[in-house]
Amino acid sequence: MPHGSGAGPLQPQTAAPPTARRRARPEAPAHAGHHREPRQPGTRPVGASAAGAGLGIGQTRRTALLLPDGLSFSAWSQLGHRLHRLADSAAWWAGDWLVYGSTAFPDRYRQAAEATALDYQTLRNYAWVARKVEVGRRRAELSFQHHQEVAALAPDDQDHWLGQAAEHGWSKAELRHRLRAVNGSTSSRPRPSTRLLLDVDGERWGRWQRAAAAEDGDVAAWLRRLADRAADASR
Repeated sequence: MPHGSGAGPLQPQTAAPPTARRRARPEAPAHAGHHREPRQPGTRPVGASAAGAGLGIGQTRRTALLLPDGLSFSAWSQLGHRLHRLADSAAWWAGDWLVYGSTAFPDRYRQAAEATALDYQTLRNYAWVARKVEVGRRRAELSFQHHQEVAALAPDDQDHWLGQAAEHGWSKAELRHRLRAVNGSTSSRPRPSTRLLLDVDGERWGRWQRAAAAEDGDVAAWLRRLADRAADASR
């Protein structure tokens, strides 16, 4: 209020003219081959959550990754590396999750695991590696498959071979090849063995061959690994 007794009556204030509405800019067109739709509930930028693991490009949906136009080859290539790391980390996460559940909820964890969309046998394989290779021995620069190759070894041998793989940049196939060469040359005496004969139909044999080929191994070696993991997980 103005000071002094001579002040005149208060004048009504004039409202400021309404601010002109800002015209919304049209969205940039989607990448060729991708139809850009309005964002649906639950759609977030890739880097907006822990699940996005800092991808920072495009938008993720439950069934899609929407990428913008004008993405450089370098950015697109780096995104592929990040996706690989995310998928590789997910194997460790799933394995550690099942190991925790088997310890904390021994009577209920299997039902919970089978209720997920994850294949239970795949989960058991992840858990076997997670249980055999302690967190302190895991190397971020190597894949989950590298660690799977050494999981059956003694802890000191795990450290040695993982260190060699990291130092020399070996692929998982190269690491497997070197492990086989060493194991074959250092046997001082033959160990007793049992020959196993199986009757397998053609359709099942084909599925086994495809699964073994996906791990760069023959069927016999693949079956031995599966049997070892199942035996270790049942302890």
